[in-house]
Order: sequence, then structure tokens, then C-alpha cells
Amino acid sequence: MTVCDTWLLSSFAFKWTVLIETIVQVFVFSLIAFGWYLCTFHIGGNLYIVSTNLLISSVAGLYLYLCLGRRSHNVALYPLPEKILLTEPYQCATKTGDLVVCNKGDCNGKWKPPRTHHCSTCGVCRLDFDHHCPWLGNCVTLSKLKAFICLLCLLPVTFLVAIFPICRILITHALLALKTSHQNTWANEVWWDWWGSWVVCAVGMLLGYILMKVDCQGDLTPQYGHLVEEPHLRVLATAGITLLLSIFSVVRAVLPNERIYDLGLFQNWQIFLKKPLLSALLQGPC
Repeated sequence: MTVCDTWLLSSFAFKWTVLIETIVQVFVFSLIAFGWYLCTFHIGGNLYIVSTNLLISSVAGLYLYLCLGRRSHNVALYPLPEKILLTEPYQCATKTGDLVVCNKGDCNGKWKPPRTHHCSTCGVCRLDFDHHCPWLGNCVTLSKLKAFICLLCLLPVTFLVAIFPICRILITHALLALKTSHQNTWANEVWWDWWGSWVVCAVGMLLGYILMKVDCQGDLTPQYGHLVEEPHLRVLATAGITLLLSIFSVVRAVLPNERIYDLGLFQNWQIFLKKPLLSALLQGPC
């Protein structure tokens, strides 16, 4: 494979990665928007609306902030310094003390300062790099780490507060969908008659929701709160996906392979706590 072929292949992969991560971002924002709509217009209650609107808007704001600056935040754009002018120890590439440069992507030999990592997904060298998060379509750096941790902690809390008033209703609807599906001849033929159907009972539940929707067609115009009071698959799907994201947020642990900048638990926490919550927006790109 020639150098040109390798470049074309990497460029194609980069474009597809950006496209997929953009779709993920749109999906997450749609999930947040629909969750807000349900909480505000179909569940209600003054205290509930105030609390869920505050929590959901905080989640949306943090997520938007973490998604911004894919090609700009914490990007290493410093000029290559003269070796003879350096008085402090520095990371070098050769025994003669040459500074590390990056030739990947569009960096074109730019200086790669210490604690900088080239993100192949974003195509830039990132200062204080921690990891690239596909859910954000962006890198998490030290300046954005506090906002990232806040998002991971806030999402499960928001989910629990939002789902609490309707949790029993959703469980009742799910059980009703299973019962409806199991009692239907067509559903039994296409799903329940094979031995592994109960292992993946979610498919049977999906069929039950479809059958109940068909039975409800032709009813009166939907009223306030109908998405909660009546069985709706999109409500259950929204709750289920958010639950999975919340579980992911709880168990998420960033464990880098290299820890050459690890200063110990105490000093790591000191540096983390001193960082402002929205430092990248306040400081601008590096």
C-alpha cells in the first residue's frame, strides 16, 4: 500500500468517524429534548417541573459545552522553541535533545509540548489530553475534566428524579405489553413459539406495544399526559436508553495506559479542584 493510499484510507475513516459521532450528538440532544418535553408537559407538578427543568438544562448545557471545540479547544499551537534557550528539563525525541514534533494529520511538524497527545479522531494535537469520548465527539482534557465528571454524576441523578413519579406506571405498561403479546396468535407465531423467546423478551414486549397501538387507533384526540397514562413505546425506549446511559455514567472510569504525569492522589485532586468548571470557554483555545 502506497503512502497516498494510506492517506486516503485514513481520511475516509476520519470523515466516517466524524459523521457517526455527529449522529450520536444529534441523538443525545434529541433524547434530552424529548425527556424535557415529557417531564414538562406530560408529568407535571410545580416542584417536579422546576427541579427537572433545572437538572435537564444543566445536563444539556454541560453536554453542549463538552461537545464544542472539536478542532479548537486545548490545541497545541505554540512555536517550536530554541533548544539553547531552554533552562528546564524537557521531553525530547532524540539523544541530541531534539524537541518532539507531530507529523500526523494536519500538524505538519508542529511542536508537540509535554503532556500533548495527537487525537487521530479529531485530527489535532491536544494539550493535557485525557481521552477521546465518542459520546461527546470530542476529547476530554484537563480543562474540561471537571465538567465531564459533573455530567457523569448529574445524569443518573436527573434520571432518578425524572423517572420517579412514573416508574410504577412504566413497569405496569411493560408487563401489559408482554401479556398482550403472549396472548396474541400472530405474536406467538412470529416470536413466542421458539425456545429462546423469553431470553430476549424485549422483542415480545415490542410486539405487545405495536399490538396495543393498533388497538388504540381511531380513539379520541390525545389529551394532556396521554404519553404517560397510556402505553407508548417511545416513552419506555427513552427511559430505557437513559437508564443505560446513567449506568454507564456511574461505572465510567478513566484508566489511561500511561501515567507518566501522575502526581499522586492528593496532588491530582488538588489540580482537578483548582480548575474552573467552564475553563475552556473562559480561556479560549490554547
